[in-house]
Amino acid sequence: MTVPYLFIIGVLVLYFYNFKSGMLYEMHEILHGNFNDDFGTYRIFLWKRTFGIFPEFPILGSGPDTYAIRFMAKYTQDVAAIGPLTINDTAANVYLTMLINIG
Repeated sequence: MTVPYLFIIGVLVLYFYNFKSGMLYEMHEILHGNFNDDFGTYRIFLWKRTFGIFPEFPILGSGPDTYAIRFMAKYTQDVAAIGPLTINDTAANVYLTMLINIG
């Protein structure tokens, strides 16, 4: 079998077999459109909210290293609700962080 066939088989297994927990379970749920905030060690939580602050400065962004300021100003209550309050200075994805900082 070649690599593309193995990839397709892997995706089909992830789609149809419901793993009970762990990363494979999260991938199964994402393939079904279920984006739970705690998936990927809360990366989905950050990514969903990052898209929420992007429209405020879509063209030029809000400036270098301003992600933490913008994110925490808008979502401090959400962060506190999931556990001990932490400061999120990146979106856990360099492209999304750059989208906010430089547009």
